[in-house]
Amino acid sequence: MNSLLEYKGEFFLPNKEEHKAYGILTIDAKENISLELNKGFPGVYSSDSITILGILENGQKITLLQCDISHFSPTDPLDRTGYTVKGFIRGLHFNSFDEVRFDNISFRCTNLEAWLDNCGFKYNRSAKTVSLKYTPSNPINATTTEGFEISIKTHVYPAPIPPSTEVTFTERAYVTFSFKQAIGLDEIQQKQFVFMSFLDMAIGRKQTVFEDYAVVGREKINMRFVRCNVNEIEKASPHRMLFTFRDIRKGWPNKIKKWFESYRQKKLIYDWYFSLCLSKNNFVEQNFLHLSQFLESYHRKTYPLSKEESKKRRDRIKNILDNISDKKDKKYLTEKTAFAHEDSFKERILDLLNKCTISKEILSIKDNNSFANKIRDARNYYTHLKTEGLPTPFYELMDTSIQMNKLAKYYLLGEIAFTKKERSKMLVKPINNFL
Repeated sequence: MNSLLEYKGEFFLPNKEEHKAYGILTIDAKENISLELNKGFPGVYSSDSITILGILENGQKITLLQCDISHFSPTDPLDRTGYTVKGFIRGLHFNSFDEVRFDNISFRCTNLEAWLDNCGFKYNRSAKTVSLKYTPSNPINATTTEGFEISIKTHVYPAPIPPSTEVTFTERAYVTFSFKQAIGLDEIQQKQFVFMSFLDMAIGRKQTVFEDYAVVGREKINMRFVRCNVNEIEKASPHRMLFTFRDIRKGWPNKIKKWFESYRQKKLIYDWYFSLCLSKNNFVEQNFLHLSQFLESYHRKTYPLSKEESKKRRDRIKNILDNISDKKDKKYLTEKTAFAHEDSFKERILDLLNKCTISKEILSIKDNNSFANKIRDARNYYTHLKTEGLPTPFYELMDTSIQMNKLAKYYLLGEIAFTKKERSKMLVKPINNFL
């Protein structure tokens, strides 16, 4: 497989610089990172996930994180050895993954420039003069409830120089997270994931981070991790996005703040929804079940029963059980009705449909109750693999999933303070879709 980048140098384990091995670090066309060494390290076995340090041929330090042996000689472990590498940091040495901590991190992400929807180039042409002027947009700043700051800045790339015959300039946008106290890479990547989920929803395409870097002292530290291949990410046009930055310019600080707050409260539920966009190869049935679970869990978390209603239902069930004289029957029914006071799946879907303002005009649902019954029956069929009855036809299940996805987006947009009118306006236009 053709490699995109290669770094050659000497590599060794932390605190064991005397056992150096010559090697080549390779990033292939699919963004996989691997290290090939001319010999193995003493005492390192195939089950170990390790940190490897290196000095590249240009003298630059490099730290390889979460390295696992991919191949070695069973007869001589010190012979030629290969590793798969989760990520690397150029510029500094860290003895372990947990030791990596930064005050700030900057990164690019796919389709960010398109989402900003504000090109800074201006072009003028006269009889003998062509001028290209670039004006960076004002920094876009916000502070999250978690106490760190987000800033988005744009600049021209490459830096303007007098062209010889032809030159191409592009606008690049970088997101910077600034922390009050240095935090570890795991926590940084979790915050990146939440931010990217915001863009996933807005753009309607899976976004990925690339060109990570941090500044330690005066030194720029470049990082690279195994992620989606940037070249395989579909480009998205602003007119097919659910919303662009231009649409939320005035409310940006409040919306991104609310998103982080909401994600923290409903992380498991949101993760379930955004897993939809991680794979293009899901079966329609998988997408349908993902959306079913998301909508059910979202309703339970967002619209819980009041204490009074919960007590009323529990008391009613208890009164019924108290009237059963047979102990075995009572025990059996007590176990079976442990969650009988909760709303059923169908009731939750119906309540979401009744609460929204898009069921008729945008989702084209004539009767909410019938539609909720259809979702319930299909969910039960594909969850419990019923042998009786017929499965929902493919084309109908696909249409139902698209309707459910719009319903999910309707409520997710509400989490970041979009009004019902604004949500309806967004969801009526043709937009990019995960499904």
